[in-house]
Amino acid sequence: MNTKNASESPIRIYLLAQNRLVREVLVRMFRKRTDLAVVGVNHDSEGAIAELTETPCDVLLLDSLDTLRAIGQTVKVAERLGQVKIVLFGMEEDQQCFFEAVRWGVRAYLPRRHHRYR
Repeated sequence: MNTKNASESPIRIYLLAQNRLVREVLVRMFRKRTDLAVVGVNHDSEGAIAELTETPCDVLLLDSLDTLRAIGQTVKVAERLGQVKIVLFGMEEDQQCFFEAVRWGVRAYLPRRHHRYR
């Protein structure tokens, strides 16, 4: 259900995920919502760095703490990231990674689920 007024701007999302299928599915899901706008999609940090310095976004959704480290090392991007809500998904359930993500300003951290099949 869409709870935003028509006059409000959609939430601008930049998606940075290594897996092509994950990127395509998430983009398709986001584009079905009028309150969300995908402003950029990439699979590696180098391409994302150039785009993130030029493309304003509200949320950076990514699947790798290593990628966050790489883009966070770039001064122009790091300054912009201070204004962006960062969400990490599919992460290992590791306490040190979690604390590092918090230090980088991550607002949400979705761990990978490990399933055991018998």
